[in-house]
Amino acid sequence: MYCAKILLLWIFTIAIVVIKLSPADFYQELQKAKNPVLLDVRVEEEFCKSRIANAQWAGEKAVLEALLANVDNNTPIFIYCERGIRTKEVIKLLAKMKYKKVYELESGFENWVKQDFPLDKELLKSASLKSGF
Repeated sequence: MYCAKILLLWIFTIAIVVIKLSPADFYQELQKAKNPVLLDVRVEEEFCKSRIANAQWAGEKAVLEALLANVDNNTPIFIYCERGIRTKEVIKLLAKMKYKKVYELESGFENWVKQDFPLDKELLKSASLKSGF
């Protein structure tokens, strides 16, 4: 069993469960999840250099909203940024969008790389090549 930090946020009377996971636990939960959505909320240039495999770039509010427009609110959402700072703002947006369960990568992508987890290093000219736009 993994050790996770669970945070229950109440934003505008909407509850969202945020589970902050180490890279090992994040990887494990991502593999087990049924039809998860993996969001990279770093700046586009960072995403284009490397990312977690199958991540979709959602580094701007409009892109995030478009990506999730047809995603059920019960879908597991996995998010990360570079160091774990930007994800806080995204969690607030996800709560407003009524998503129920979010998995956050503890200490962000930087920690993922330090612990040598798999990367997609295909260089991209634009995040839209991976986001489906």
